[in-house]
Amino acid sequence: MRILITGASGNIGQAILRHFDATSGHRLSLASRKITDSPREGHTQSVYFDFDHLPESYPSLLQTDILFLLRPPHISDVATYFKPLIELCKKASLSHIVFLSVQGADKASFIPHAKIEKLILNSGIAYTFVRPGYFMQNLSTTLQEDICKNNRIYLPAGQAVFNWIDVEDIGLAIARILEHPGLHRNKVYTLTGSQNLSFQQAANYLTDTLQRKIQYISPNVFSFYYTKRKEGLTRDFILVMILLHFLPRFQTEPRIHPDFEQLTGKKPTTLQNFIANNKQYWQTKNPAQT
Repeated sequence: MRILITGASGNIGQAILRHFDATSGHRLSLASRKITDSPREGHTQSVYFDFDHLPESYPSLLQTDILFLLRPPHISDVATYFKPLIELCKKASLSHIVFLSVQGADKASFIPHAKIEKLILNSGIAYTFVRPGYFMQNLSTTLQEDICKNNRIYLPAGQAVFNWIDVEDIGLAIARILEHPGLHRNKVYTLTGSQNLSFQQAANYLTDTLQRKIQYISPNVFSFYYTKRKEGLTRDFILVMILLHFLPRFQTEPRIHPDFEQLTGKKPTTLQNFIANNKQYWQTKNPAQT
C-alpha cells in the first residue's frame, strides 16, 4: 500500500515514523509544502501537499492508497479546508482514510474533529478514526513557555479531569494500524492512558519533579481569551483551546478504554513518568523564578 502521512514533521507524524515497521511492505510518503521527491530512510519519500493549495496537491493524492489525516492546529474551518480535501480523495479513489480525531468527538458535534469525521463517513471511503485523550506533550509545547517563564499552567479548565496520553503511545498505535490497514477498516479506536487527572494534579507532578512551585491558575473564559490575544495567539487557536479546556468542566469524566493495550500489547505511559523523563523541557533560565 502507498500511505501518505500528513503532519509528518510534527510530534504525531514523527512518532508514527519512529514506530512504523519498515519491513511491512508498505511505502510511506511524507506530506511536505516543499516540492521534492527525495527518499528518506529507504521506505519513505517526500511529496508535495499543502492544505492551502489543495488543487496543486492533487497529484500526491492520486499516488496514495491510504491517507493518514491530521488536522493542523491552526485550521478550524472545516468547510473551507477539509470538505474539498475529502472530495479530492473521492476523485483520486483513495481506499482508506485514517483520521486522528479526539476523544469524545462522537458526543461533541460542534468541534472540528467531529465535523471532519462526518465528512469522511459521508464520503463512503473506508475509515479508521483514532480518538486519543489529552496529549501529555501539550505541557511541553503549547503550555511550555508559560511553565518556564511564569511557573504556571494558565487554562480555564477548573477542576475538570482529563485523560492524559503520551504522543509516543499514539504514534505506536497508529503505526500498528497502518501496518495492517485491512484489519482496521471502518473501526473507531479511543486511545487513553490509565489515569484521569486534573491540571492541578499535573502542576503538582511538575512541582515535585522540577523542585520549584508550578501554579495552576484557572481564569474565566474572557480573561483567558484577552490574555492569549495579548500574547499573540490567533483568535481561532484560542477558541480551540477554550473548546478543549473549558467545555470538559460540564462533561462527564472521560472513560478509560482498553484500545491502546489491545492494539500494541503494552501499558500506556503515566503522566508522572512522562514528566520525570522529560523535565528538560521545563527548566527555567532565570534562577530568581524558582
